[in-house]
This record gives sequence, structure tokens and C-alpha cells, in this order.
Amino acid sequence: MYLSKCCFCVPLRTGLLMLAVFKILGFLSYTTFNIFFDDTNLSDMVSIINTIIMLLDVFFSSVLILGIYKSNASVVQVCYALSATILMLELVKCVVYITLETYILLSGSRQDVSRRLLTLNTYSLFYIALQSYIVILIRGHLFSMREHCISDPDTSAYRPRKPHIAY
Repeated sequence: MYLSKCCFCVPLRTGLLMLAVFKILGFLSYTTFNIFFDDTNLSDMVSIINTIIMLLDVFFSSVLILGIYKSNASVVQVCYALSATILMLELVKCVVYITLETYILLSGSRQDVSRRLLTLNTYSLFYIALQSYIVILIRGHLFSMREHCISDPDTSAYRPRKPHIAY
């Protein structure tokens, strides 16, 4: 069983396209925020890992948009596998990031440690939940593409089934 609608009201294809565009816009807003307003003292390694994961996520979101738009199941399948990989990398990054940020916050003499830790944990859990939901939606869209289409043996594109007419 898979989901047939995104957010229980929007068709799956349209919802995935919107979520992929929102992820790209979210990356741009996150980058802008970090350039102009960020005052955290994160290590360079955490910043580099975070940037690499986000750039991979934006790249695969762009490829997912292309695969869904062209109805190419091979591209959607690759995006499904790589989105699951990004989810695992995000989980590992969150464990490392939260540990380092907790150490930085508790070793310093900041007064607002609890608020910053709450914000950090909330952001991490939200991103992991969103990425998990997107992986589930991509899986559902991939299954619906395979269910409603047949494969063209000459290409990797899927095309709509033609009705069988018996004479």
C-alpha cells in the first residue's frame, strides 16, 4: 500500500513537484540566512558537511522535478534511492551536529543555551520528518507510475497504457 495523495488533498505528482520546488527555495533561504544573520560558532567540518548534503539534496530535487515532469521512472527510481541515502546522511549529520552544538553551547558562557538547543532539535526533527515523508511520497509515485504505465523496451521512459480492444 502506498500513498495516493500528497498531504491528503493534492495529487501525488503535483505534490511532489511542489515539495521539490519548496526544498530548493528552502535551500536558498537557508543559505541567505546563514550568510547574513548566522552567529553560531560551528566548526568548519560541520558547515562543510551541511553544505554538501544540502547541495546534493537540491541537485536531486532538481533531477526529481525533471523525472516527474518527463514521467521517466528510471530517474524517479534513482532519486528515490538517493533521497533515502540523503535521509541516512541527515540522520548521521544530526547526531554529530547536535553533539557538537551541545558541546559548544555548554562549554561557552551563553545564557540562552536551552532555547538554542530546543531550536536546534526542532529544526533537526522537522527536516528528518520532511525528508522521510518525501521518500515515502517518491516511493508511492514510483509504484503508481509502474502500475499505470508499461515500459517502452527501447527507452527507459514509461508511457500510458493503451486500452486492449478485442475484435
